[in-house]
Amino acid sequence: MTIEAARKHTILMVDDNPINLNVLLDALKHHGFKLLAAKSGEEAIQRASFAKPDLILLDVLMPGIDGFETCRILKENEETADIPVIFMTALADTVDKVRGFSLGAVDYITKPFQHEEVLSRVNAHLMIQDLKRSLEAKNEELARKNSLLDEALIREKELNRLKTGLVGMASHELRRPLTVISLYSRSLVPRENGISADQADGYNKIQKSISQMTQLLDDILIATQSEMGKLTFEPELINIEEFCTRVVQESELIDDHAHHLNYQVLRNSETALADPKMLHRILSNLLSNAVKYSPHGTTIWFEADCSEGVARFTIRDEGIGISPEDQQKLFENFQRGSNVGKTPGTGLGLTIVRQCVEHHHGTIRFSSELGKGTRFDVFIPIELKTEPAG
Repeated sequence: MTIEAARKHTILMVDDNPINLNVLLDALKHHGFKLLAAKSGEEAIQRASFAKPDLILLDVLMPGIDGFETCRILKENEETADIPVIFMTALADTVDKVRGFSLGAVDYITKPFQHEEVLSRVNAHLMIQDLKRSLEAKNEELARKNSLLDEALIREKELNRLKTGLVGMASHELRRPLTVISLYSRSLVPRENGISADQADGYNKIQKSISQMTQLLDDILIATQSEMGKLTFEPELINIEEFCTRVVQESELIDDHAHHLNYQVLRNSETALADPKMLHRILSNLLSNAVKYSPHGTTIWFEADCSEGVARFTIRDEGIGISPEDQQKLFENFQRGSNVGKTPGTGLGLTIVRQCVEHHHGTIRFSSELGKGTRFDVFIPIELKTEPAG
């Protein structure tokens, strides 16, 4: 231990013999310690309580209360219990040494003193004491941080609960005016004399906007529920051909036949055990992306196939494609391709697709090339034999 380090430490020397105290003083005074002295057990107890030394060198044989009793009292006092005590003794009896250790002493120094031994043992136990205090301080800091973390987690859970409630309420409340807008826009269209091209175009745009906004609300609600672990999985038997046909018809209505949709079911007799809401979200999102990011007049292929206990859905387009860099984070929240330009979107669609596929214990694969198009393949077991993921 360097002198600079030693200057931080206070040592209390306890011995009724002034000669022994002087020997200790000679051994330690040139090493930067702050040295205190006591000539009896009673005085040692008082000085230790007041000065809080880092180490006590305690003589065993003293008038009044001896070193053993002094050590016992020091260890029973909360203020001095953690101060390491090194006994100083001429006794060679093992019983006495065992007694000292049982009372809480950390070491012995045998008289007559050797300067090197005294300094070596003092430095060793001061280093141990420093490490112990450092560990205690780190444990206290860790406990404090854990406490703050626990409080933060409680607050986060409450905020998440509120967020889920607010998102659900907002989604519900916003649907009502959208429904009203949809119904009343229909009533405003003249029926007797037909409608003009401008009226038809305006009506179609209203319905398309309502559909897009409803899907956005659904995406936000599903993403929030999934994040909170509250997305419920409710599988039922569905007919693949009938289900996919409805999804395609909805997509064509929204797209207003701006693309050529090539749709094929290879095995139409199969049924699958799936959550219809989640499966609809998977297919409609993938079709919506194919429509959104493909030039007008291009072809979009949608193929459904059931074989060997697996339903496969393939959606392929001739759109803008996805760069290799964007492919690395394709299914992350709010991630959009760097080449989408001003095309509207939230970056939630593919995240929701992945979550819904995982709830079915399925897999999703994709391949893409910039400027040439993208292909997605979704594989879902026809019969689920285990509990859904999440």
